[in-house]
Amino acid sequence: TTRLVIISYLTQQRRLILPLAKVYAMVFASNAMRDLTAAWKKNPNDASLLKKVHLTSSVLKPIASWLRKSCANAAREAVGGNGMMHANRIPSLIADFEPDVTFEGDNTVLLQQMTKELLHVAQQA
Repeated sequence: TTRLVIISYLTQQRRLILPLAKVYAMVFASNAMRDLTAAWKKNPNDASLLKKVHLTSSVLKPIASWLRKSCANAAREAVGGNGMMHANRIPSLIADFEPDVTFEGDNTVLLQQMTKELLHVAQQA
């Protein structure tokens, strides 16, 4: 018998395509962050650019780490019991991604920093 790959099933497409689209969006955001950082490195005395780098990274880090964690879990759940097999690398990815939500600052604290700054900017406007 011929087996279909898991993504051939409509239910699996619905579970995995949206997280995949979010990953692509994060790639574009990461590229923009890379360009912003490169611009700051060319002009390290630009305080406004440094602030943009800090605030942008404070937003992207939580979003990216939560996304990585949720995508890995979605992939594991999509393949059922096979999701726990070490051979497919999903468990090792989950183990790698899990601590990311607290590395270099807890995600919630980073987002609170950003919220505080946005409120400050809004008050000045």
